[in-house]
Amino acid sequence: AASQPFYLFPLQLNADVQIRHHFSSGRMEPAVEQVIASFARCAPGDALLVLTEHPLETGVVDLERAARRCAQAAGMESRLLYLEGGSPRELVRHCRGMITVNSTMGLVAMDCGVPVVALGQAVYALPGLTHQGPLDEFWLHGAPADPLLFDAFRRVVVARTQINGGFYGGRAIALAVQGAARRLEQHVTQAPAALPASRPREPEFDLPNALHPVAQ
Repeated sequence: AASQPFYLFPLQLNADVQIRHHFSSGRMEPAVEQVIASFARCAPGDALLVLTEHPLETGVVDLERAARRCAQAAGMESRLLYLEGGSPRELVRHCRGMITVNSTMGLVAMDCGVPVVALGQAVYALPGLTHQGPLDEFWLHGAPADPLLFDAFRRVVVARTQINGGFYGGRAIALAVQGAARRLEQHVTQAPAALPASRPREPEFDLPNALHPVAQ
């Protein structure tokens, strides 16, 4: 299986506002059904579909069971993999394409030169960045984002909308508060001319022991 081509579908939380308000169905199960059905119809016969569970998934909605039920109905049980722990960058880098509703993992995939299709409303779902045609066509005709366009898009997003930090753990919250304070003190924020070729290692936040510190 390690040598087989595969497509990656990072799952999002069913209660995520991005799903509830920026996806037509407002739930993840229809997205799982749509992706598996399209993959069974149109993806290359030697390819696998890898679903990765969100690292903060609680299991209230059993997406793994839903995925396996759909795969069985489509006759492709042996071509479906379900992984826990999020989507490590190494996994993203080696996939043939990424399918997402509107996860920020789409940006990671574009940064890795991986074709992306967004099923829902996403700020990055733009011509030149993501696949604009039907999902059925993505499996064979998806193309990577234009690198110059993605670089410009990323610089604007980082400068205008992003603050380093997070909502989970003391260290993450402290970074977010410091960054927000600095941003509020600035009169004008200029987009950087370029981002560093290699980014410093992100600090490990104090997530609960039961969770893996993997970004999704």
